[in-house]
Amino acid sequence: MQLFSIIVQTRRHRLDHLFQWLSGSFAEVPLLNGKVEWELLSSEPFGAIVCKAVLPRFQLQKHGQAVYRHAADSLADYIIEGMEEQLLRGMIVKEFGYEEKTEIEKIACFCAEFLNETPPGVEAGNVATRNSHSRRKSKIVQHLESYLESHTELNLDGFVRFRLQAYFEDLKSAVGCAVDEYLMDKQYQEFISLLKYFVYIQESKIPAAHLMHKGDQQFILLNERMKPIDVGVPDGLTVEMPDKEFQCEDMIVSTLISISPERVFIHTREPQQQIINTIGQIFENRTSICTNCPHCRRFLGKKNRNLLYP
Repeated sequence: MQLFSIIVQTRRHRLDHLFQWLSGSFAEVPLLNGKVEWELLSSEPFGAIVCKAVLPRFQLQKHGQAVYRHAADSLADYIIEGMEEQLLRGMIVKEFGYEEKTEIEKIACFCAEFLNETPPGVEAGNVATRNSHSRRKSKIVQHLESYLESHTELNLDGFVRFRLQAYFEDLKSAVGCAVDEYLMDKQYQEFISLLKYFVYIQESKIPAAHLMHKGDQQFILLNERMKPIDVGVPDGLTVEMPDKEFQCEDMIVSTLISISPERVFIHTREPQQQIINTIGQIFENRTSICTNCPHCRRFLGKKNRNLLYP
């Protein structure tokens, strides 16, 4: 007895993937194992994956709700993991007008970050870090289960595009945020290139500068004799990083560019900090990062052996 069929556009690899996805997920449910079977039908321009009840072991009253619920759950996972990336790329092209492959790739990466970001206050790796994924999935499952209970044919592509409006709004919002982030990042990289040019054309004014990073936004800038350098930059270049840095960091970058040291030594216990990455991009091979030299121990304190930095 046929319970329902799922209609998809005929692309053999896609049909096979979805067929394996559904049949494999149902085989893992003890209540339904041996009660339903799946059949793959291929024709142009659509193919079908049919869910059939195995009589007499299948009883609609006893097993029907579980079939619809688990089918909805499996299809929701397939939509998110197997279709979502393509849906996002389609929005990037059609609704935001990006056609360059590199731009689409970068925006798609930002989309993934926004859609699967760790909620505030939750540690990375915690089950709750999948909160965004679960929220999107629950919206899809609810609509799919209701639809399968009252229909025997599901056109998957049509259902996703025309019935999952709340889900589509989530994706569209993510793409909008990703485009904004991409434009900010592009502006930032262009600005970094400009600063690199300033550094390239300037003659060095001092042999070396030591940037002591004491943690968070606490910095001390010293010359080659380990004496403080004025961070006011009265006659120098004033840098305002586009939406990437804080005011004190702007002054540090401005000062470094103004004095143009031959070498920049960064002493820190947190080399992954944005400001340190920025200085490394601007000064390139003039930059060295140190985490445990005598100057580090003097200004930053004794190194914690549990730290992962070399």
